[in-house]
Amino acid sequence: ANQYGWAIRDARYKLLHDEEVGEMFFDLEADPWETNNLLVQASPPSEATEAYRVLSAEAAELRDK
Repeated sequence: ANQYGWAIRDARYKLLHDEEVGEMFFDLEADPWETNNLLVQASPPSEATEAYRVLSAEAAELRDK
């Protein structure tokens, strides 16, 4: 089976998009094995929310090129 998606990260956070699963967002410092998707938390930390916004914007810009 083919998998299509993309990933972008900074020093601490990683944002992934998988065509079948959707978006996943991880704090690599606190969760290096990527087991806790921050997007399913009711109230992610504000630092994570800002990092998600920045990474989403960067990913969108890169995909549009």
